Amino acid sequence: MSDNSEHKEIIYLDNVEMSSTLAQLDHGLMESIQRGNSSSNTDESSKSKNGGLGASAVLKAELSASQSSSESRTESEQKFVNVVFNDYQLDMLIDDLIEKKMIASVEKAGAGEFVKINSGFDFFDFNILAGLNPQLYVIFMKLTHQSSESIKDTKIAFKNIQTLGEIFSSIMPNTYLIKTDGSLSMLERNNFRMNQGQIQMLSGSNRKITIIGIVENTALTNDRGMDKFASGDLSKIGGIMPSFADTMLQSIGILNNGDKLIKPIAAYL
Repeated sequence: MSDNSEHKEIIYLDNVEMSSTLAQLDHGLMESIQRGNSSSNTDESSKSKNGGLGASAVLKAELSASQSSSESRTESEQKFVNVVFNDYQLDMLIDDLIEKKMIASVEKAGAGEFVKINSGFDFFDFNILAGLNPQLYVIFMKLTHQSSESIKDTKIAFKNIQTLGEIFSSIMPNTYLIKTDGSLSMLERNNFRMNQGQIQMLSGSNRKITIIGIVENTALTNDRGMDKFASGDLSKIGGIMPSFADTMLQSIGILNNGDKLIKPIAAYL
């Protein structure tokens, strides 16, 4: 294994995509390991339950309490093992992709190719913008004795921001965006290792991020059939929302012509 020993603050990991890719690269090795773990856990559970058969009511209660405590401890230990195992899998994946020369540069990568990006970044969470309550900011400004004109302007500004968040949240629900030079990554909310408050600390960070992912498309290089749809060809209806999203993201400066659209497998600082 190559030197991947530097500390990684892993903030995002798509375990399904990572395991699938590793299974294909390593001919199912990871899947076999996981099945072995699952079988072992099942055996342990069976042994624990069978141990209480035929005991008195008091003994059964004690065994039940002991089993409950043991299961809680085992679950915690298993969670720790899973995290360590997944981190190890990520190192294996990076090594495999490098060894097999499967990582393309962002500039030259085509759809379906792997990329490894290391860059400064901008982070966008439209879900939290959609949840803004402009009236709360008005109340706060009144408490701090701001002028009526300033309060009015601020309320309008926050309302516009909220509307923008609602639009993008409806187009890309439960999705965060990370913009780097030449790419835009769309990250599934449930794959983050950070809570909502911690995620907000990413905004405005001057750190560099590393993203391992797959290029899904190139932005704004075609109209995804929208010209045909506009002329009445309903077979291109599937291109409406992607084209709309591209146009909206471009209009606010997040997406540029030729940017690679990335489905991340992992992201770390």
